[in-house]
Amino acid sequence: MTQVLRDFPVPGRNDPCPCGSGKRYKHCHGGADNAAPVAAQHELQWAIGLHRQGDFDAAERTYRKVLFVDPDNVLARHYLGVVHYQRNELDAAMPLFDASVKASAREPEFHNNLGLAYAAADREADALDAYRAALSLQPNHAAAWNNLGLALQSTNDVDGAIDAFRRAVSLKPDFAHAHWNLALALLLDGQFSAGWNEYEWRLRLPELGRDRRSYPGPLWNGSPPAGKTILLYAEQGLGDAIQFVRYATWLARDGARVLIQCTEPLRRATTRIYHCCRCSACMRRTSNRFPAACPTSSPQTIRARRRAKPLRRFGSN
Repeated sequence: MTQVLRDFPVPGRNDPCPCGSGKRYKHCHGGADNAAPVAAQHELQWAIGLHRQGDFDAAERTYRKVLFVDPDNVLARHYLGVVHYQRNELDAAMPLFDASVKASAREPEFHNNLGLAYAAADREADALDAYRAALSLQPNHAAAWNNLGLALQSTNDVDGAIDAFRRAVSLKPDFAHAHWNLALALLLDGQFSAGWNEYEWRLRLPELGRDRRSYPGPLWNGSPPAGKTILLYAEQGLGDAIQFVRYATWLARDGARVLIQCTEPLRRATTRIYHCCRCSACMRRTSNRFPAACPTSSPQTIRARRRAKPLRRFGSN
């Protein structure tokens, strides 16, 4: 999900008024006869700060306080909608987003966030329209391209999704979530070489790459493994670990001494199946130094299969 909060500083007197009227701030809510709305803008910045800190309850109270003083404050209305969206209260969020878009139709972020709410409500067609509206106003909006890609993929338009994700990463090369989404779309489309390369971006995501630097020593780069001790660690869930740990056998066939770190539920099964590897559920990550470490689902382990000699089936002579 894209970041939905942006910095909106208190506008200068000659800036466009945030209400969307098209007038300068000094001729609209920033006029001499609008002291209350001016104070509300400062209160709004305080609310946004609370929102960024994750204090949704305090942020909601402050947004409502702003709207009590300045009922036409489009930013307070929109961010109040964001609070409801982040709580998954879509019935409360949607009218606030709709009103914000109607009041300030030239603000691309409003369309983008409306698209997120539509997507959460499984209204894919409406989400596509909202993202495209955002991009018509701001073609270099990398997050909107990423969100458009997700919406296209949800409608089985994989080619369109890949194009959208590529636009996102071309605009923002370090956009890890867009790279990750591109990886999944490429793999879904059967473009395995490109897909596995992009798959490495998962290690830069806080929710998936938390073990990336937990092990001392360098990351194995896929160089010939013969004679090396390589620690493979499961960095995702049980299903991914079961799917990918089988490639440890191919590394061992290539001459590596393979250590597998996995969760306790998998340790016994993994030890019984992969006799060529040492398995543990509790290797000390801070004191043991391994010549090389690698996540089980990284392309290096998968490509080892291409180099290794074919394995006999279990139980065959």
